[in-house]
Amino acid sequence: MKILLISGSFPQMKCGVGDYTFLLAKELSDRNNIELAVLTSSNVDMNDYRDDRFRVHPIIKRWDIRNFIEIIKFIRYYNPDIVHVQYPTMGYKKSIFPNLIPLVMKILKVTTVQTWHEPLSWKGNFRYIPNLISENNIIFVESNYLSMISHVYRRFLKNKNYIHIPISSNIPKSVLSDEEKVSLRNKFDKNDKRIIGYFGFVTENKGIEYIFTFSNPKTDVIILICDLDANNLYHNKILNLVENYRKNNGEIYITGHLSKYDVSNLLSIVDVIALPFVNGVSERNGSFLAARAQGTLILTTHKALRGYDKENNVYYVQCNDIEMMRNVFEFIKKNDSKEKFEYEISWSKVASQHLDYYKEISL
Repeated sequence: MKILLISGSFPQMKCGVGDYTFLLAKELSDRNNIELAVLTSSNVDMNDYRDDRFRVHPIIKRWDIRNFIEIIKFIRYYNPDIVHVQYPTMGYKKSIFPNLIPLVMKILKVTTVQTWHEPLSWKGNFRYIPNLISENNIIFVESNYLSMISHVYRRFLKNKNYIHIPISSNIPKSVLSDEEKVSLRNKFDKNDKRIIGYFGFVTENKGIEYIFTFSNPKTDVIILICDLDANNLYHNKILNLVENYRKNNGEIYITGHLSKYDVSNLLSIVDVIALPFVNGVSERNGSFLAARAQGTLILTTHKALRGYDKENNVYYVQCNDIEMMRNVFEFIKKNDSKEKFEYEISWSKVASQHLDYYKEISL
């Protein structure tokens, strides 16, 4: 089977969908009788990328009408059995032309799959009209996707051949021994304090400022596994909170960019990962998946779920409920549980589900 993945982003570009595409490509190309290529943006630096298992073609300068013909020409040249397009990506920017690819593929009678990674905004309701009318094969990364979109779209999609395939973490599970974890932990905590971790991009919808309202400089060490730029207005707000925390004799570390292995190791040694999303966590949030892969206790927000989910070691609170977050942290402090849970959806399983779907729609 010959597969072409199309994504506007790809490593080393900062885009979760680009990382997803890379990991999916790597797993799929390991399977027998699979030939796979990736079509992506021209600003992907091939000097940073090496993988002999599949071909990457970073040839699209802009995803606009001037390059749209090049996209179609490449697809006809490669002649895949399946064209699989990812939506949205940072690389597409605001262009609508990537949304026209499935429509053109329908005209050319090429089997196409779309993965929709995010719920549709009000603009998306217009942008995705070509996607909706052109192809029946759609993958959702969230199990409750249909409940998060407009009633009109829901009616159309119910007649499509859609499937839910979850995302795995872009961050691997830590392989540190217990002794190595103790050693790493001691680098950050020398006074037997509780360690609170945060990991992910820093944007206003992440609610990072809430961490400073329910943490205590006397009892808590904070590790922010992220980049902070003083020239960014929201980042500067967080940096001011960091400075105030330190003025109150609090210990706080900002790691900057780390390798995925260093990230996994830090996530594995903290007592709790705090992810107080303003609009609630979803199944596609990479930072949540990375933390869950380590089995560490997570405190996060959700629009519907409440309380402690023992199976996944996650404590859910209502969005923006600062008082409940404080109460949960008191619970964590008193119980001080170091038990780690085992939970991870592997990329191998994700790839297998994709391959089964490809075979089904190719019959």
